[in-house]
Amino acid sequence: MSTLRQKHYTKLKISVFLAIMGESLRFALQNIRANMLRTLLSLLGVTIGVFCIISIFTLVDSLEMNIRDSISKFGDNVIFVHKWPWAFSSEYPWWKYVNRPEVSYKDMVILQKNFKGAEAMSFSASLAGEKLTAGANTTEGISVSGITEDYPKIVNLTYEAGRYFSDQESQQGDKVIVLGYDVAKSLFKTPEEAIDKNIEVMKRQLRVIGVLSKQGKALGIGSDQDKQVLVPFNLMRSLYDISSKTFSPAIMVKGKPNESLDQLEDDLIGAMRNVRRLGPWDEDNFALNRITIFTDLITKMFGKINFFGWIIAGFSILVGGFGIANIMFVSVQERTPIIGIQKSLGAKSYFILAQFLGESVFLCIIGGGIGILLIFILSLILNLVLPLQLVLTFKNAMIGIGISSAIGVISGYIPSLRAAKMDPIEAIRSGM
Repeated sequence: MSTLRQKHYTKLKISVFLAIMGESLRFALQNIRANMLRTLLSLLGVTIGVFCIISIFTLVDSLEMNIRDSISKFGDNVIFVHKWPWAFSSEYPWWKYVNRPEVSYKDMVILQKNFKGAEAMSFSASLAGEKLTAGANTTEGISVSGITEDYPKIVNLTYEAGRYFSDQESQQGDKVIVLGYDVAKSLFKTPEEAIDKNIEVMKRQLRVIGVLSKQGKALGIGSDQDKQVLVPFNLMRSLYDISSKTFSPAIMVKGKPNESLDQLEDDLIGAMRNVRRLGPWDEDNFALNRITIFTDLITKMFGKINFFGWIIAGFSILVGGFGIANIMFVSVQERTPIIGIQKSLGAKSYFILAQFLGESVFLCIIGGGIGILLIFILSLILNLVLPLQLVLTFKNAMIGIGISSAIGVISGYIPSLRAAKMDPIEAIRSGM
């Protein structure tokens, strides 16, 4: 019997809660219809505040997602050996960086012989701003990268058509080339049509053996791979002096499975010092760079943006909160006789409190919902023109709704408490 009573009591509580929420929503919508301009102006502060905060969250999350996708093609255990660090220290004089020697192919050959901590190692050198011609079609501003045979073991390459260089083609420096997706589309009708066709680049006729799948634009990490082409490194060094800083030479080292990146870096520092024949007291004349440097920089930069975003949003929310509180005081004043009748018919104080508090929350959720809708529409528009894909996540949308609800509770509590404490006789009399 007690179990049945408990179930009946639970159902009753649920029905009462739904009744309160239904009444609150009805009164909130009635407020908007009756005083459209006043209510919308009051909601504007909530809308702007939520828009500011969730816009920043969306931008930060989208950047991190983009960088994470860019990192994923390298894996999480790859280190780049360069002349220059990707992140500069103000304590290190810039001229010491300038005087460092460029990373060379010879460095990698020695490293391959003596360093046993790598699963794969590849050398790359890039030439920017090249012109490619296939018949009557031409494309310019293309990055040509000369790479060694282990490159696909380090970078996850997928192909729309064709294949990568064979070891023989790479070692012999054959006149073959792999095209980025956009390059292939600009020179040929389809990626498949490009295979086995000849194109002119670096004043040489090269045969297309592969077309990479569309990668999209990787913000801040490397060049746009869709506008990049790959050639055997031995072919490029037969045509140019690769030791020149123009080619941005680099060694890519992929650690063995289950080896931490810190351990790989420590071992690689010792190995490179041996390659460069540095003494115990000599400073490193090379830089080891991790992809995660970009993530750290983004985190620091947007930590500051978040701080200022909260300040801007805080003022908007404060204004919006006062606006909602004003609406609720007016609403309580207008419905004083109704409150008196409800209480005289047995309505509890908590029912009146919850009713007005729910109305305040619903009004704020409407304001916050408008802000979230604006972010969604704006992200769709910006995605058409920006290299970065902006994504309004469900998590961020729920944060926006949560902030709106919190504003509603804070702003509506005092007016709701005032309504709940009204004397029913005095309330009814005030309407006469």
